[in-house]
Amino acid sequence: MGHYALFAIACLINLIVSGQSNMNQLLDKGYSELENGNFRDAKQILEKATTFISNKTDLREKAILFNNLGVCYYQLGEFKKGIDQYTHSLILYRKLGNDTLIAESLLNLGLAYKDIGSFDRATKTILNAAAIFERIKNEKALSSAWNAIGNIQRKIGNFNKSLEYHHKALKIRQQIHYLKGIADSYNNIGSVYLDFHQPDKAEWYLQQALKLKKELGNEWNSMTTLTLLGQLYLELDKPKKAFEYLNAAYNMRMEAGNTIKIASSLYYLGSYYSKTKELNKAVESFRQAEILANELNDQQLLANVLLEEIELLKNQNVNVLLTKYQKLTIARERVVFEENQKEIARLEIAYDVERKNREIKLQKKQAKISRIELENQQLYSQRLVTWLIGTLLVTMFIIVSWYLLRKRKLLIETQKNELEIQKEEIINLHSELSHRTKNYFGMLSGILKSDKSNVTNPETIQVLEENIRRLDAMSLIQHYLLDDSTKHNKEVRLDSYLNNLIDLLLLNLLSQNHSIQVKKDLKMIYVDYDIAMRLAIVLNELVCNAVEHGLEHVEDAELQISVIQKQKRIHLTISDNGTGISEEYLQKSNTKGLNLIGKLLQKINGSIDFKNQNGCTAEVVVQL
Repeated sequence: MGHYALFAIACLINLIVSGQSNMNQLLDKGYSELENGNFRDAKQILEKATTFISNKTDLREKAILFNNLGVCYYQLGEFKKGIDQYTHSLILYRKLGNDTLIAESLLNLGLAYKDIGSFDRATKTILNAAAIFERIKNEKALSSAWNAIGNIQRKIGNFNKSLEYHHKALKIRQQIHYLKGIADSYNNIGSVYLDFHQPDKAEWYLQQALKLKKELGNEWNSMTTLTLLGQLYLELDKPKKAFEYLNAAYNMRMEAGNTIKIASSLYYLGSYYSKTKELNKAVESFRQAEILANELNDQQLLANVLLEEIELLKNQNVNVLLTKYQKLTIARERVVFEENQKEIARLEIAYDVERKNREIKLQKKQAKISRIELENQQLYSQRLVTWLIGTLLVTMFIIVSWYLLRKRKLLIETQKNELEIQKEEIINLHSELSHRTKNYFGMLSGILKSDKSNVTNPETIQVLEENIRRLDAMSLIQHYLLDDSTKHNKEVRLDSYLNNLIDLLLLNLLSQNHSIQVKKDLKMIYVDYDIAMRLAIVLNELVCNAVEHGLEHVEDAELQISVIQKQKRIHLTISDNGTGISEEYLQKSNTKGLNLIGKLLQKINGSIDFKNQNGCTAEVVVQL
């Protein structure tokens, strides 16, 4: 019997040792794949490694595993999963009680929130990290935290706050003689001044940063400063100086072999050549940048490059231009998809926070009910004890107790009703989030495009195309709700939104043999989400009518579109040099496009007026 027991113990020990060995092998392989940038392979390996975790696994080892798995999720666009892993890692560091690791984990988590645009949550998390760094007197890390908050404030357009935090970081770094950090702070402050169009102040800080980086022999870190100086001198209209810095940054990046930075430098060099009218060099630079951006799957850089190429090639071969427009549309769709994924992650995080807060409230209410029920039991016991003392006192006490008991029961019922309401609110909140995700605009657009490719009836195709354009106009607004952080995602920048909508419309409407000269005068205006979406659909209908009816047989066709704000009115004007619009067409009560325009404008206190002035002019006025 003893031999069997010893054999069983030996097998158990062997299994434990074997499991630990397998986990170590997986971790080594997973971290290696992560270091090489193979995020998908690293994710699969590290997920498998988590299956070997046991209660005996070292807490720090588990925290590092979850943190690295979070990096994989984040790089693959699974932002919510990534943040969950970072949070799990933070919980383990807190169990270890190591303040330095806790603060560093908080800082990384804050940077992750920043990356998905959850700026308030990012700032709060990094401030918590800064408080710990300050308590443990880790001044170098504290300066990094202030620097991170400065970058967040810069991202949301808060110029003064951004400078305040960057100067706080600079002051600490000067006190501890941290030269590399001082150079980085100079660079950050200079970039803030550059973003807010104060080139003179930006120049001083950027030159100081470059000088210090050269003294430190930190050539790699000086590339960013060289690029910023090149942009600065382009803005100051000093092309020779701009080329000197931009070319120096490009050469250094070529020597370092950093493909991502090379693509960025080629883009800036192309902008320089475009500004100095060296069109052949500009086209070649943009072409090379396009190739690299496409290889790197950097969709935002690819979209920027394609826009510049389209501007340079607008008078060239129509087929080439259409190809560029198609690539631009695909790049923008991918950028919007990634931003929508981040928005979904923000909503899920906000939902989790709200759900937890409500659960805490429910627990408090439940505890209150329990206390009341306990008090009732105690009161009942007191009543029984009092009854033993005397009949008279018991009778009087029962009357009083019965009154109090009834009152307390009513209070309990009220509290229970509130609990049910709170539970319904949580269910409705979850249902709302599920509904918003389920009705993702992009899926609908894809379904309609698929339906269009499967039908042959011209009228059906026309109806599908109209609905696709309308849906694209509505879905495109999501990108601009995310993109313009200065309004905290509550309003839409109308000029940017409509400008890209016009490009998308013309790309879909114009054939290869039909070109229209488009003149746009779009002022920077911020409007409510609903107004922007309705104006976009109205613009869609008017531009389609102008192209398909007014300008169909017109040579040298022109289309002018303007958006301006006068006092508390927005004026949207679309003019063409076509055949004009007849009164008979305007009087038709069953005209689908005009009926749609009327219904859309009615809801936002708007009106439309048509005039024939060397063509047709439609003016839409919306009262804000």
